[in-house]
Amino acid sequence: MIPKVSWMVAADTTILWWLSEHRYRFAVTSAVVATNVGLSQTHANRRMNILAAGGLVEPIPDKNGYYRISDLGERYIIGDTTEEELEALDPEMD
Repeated sequence: MIPKVSWMVAADTTILWWLSEHRYRFAVTSAVVATNVGLSQTHANRRMNILAAGGLVEPIPDKNGYYRISDLGERYIIGDTTEEELEALDPEMD
């Protein structure tokens, strides 16, 4: 079961599902994610940055603005993370 985490919104799971389905095909920009999951580019970009800060997606080195799902993000999608583990990653906590 995928845990509900206070700092995540519904779009995050949608983004992570889509990235997981395409993990081995390509790295993507937030604009590509927005187009494919039905979000505005601004919202997708904001959520991708938050997911990256939380460790669920990772930026591609030397490819500014490109992301892929991280191993932690994959674990989240298959339900192999706990609410406590993800809450501790809250990118808005200092």
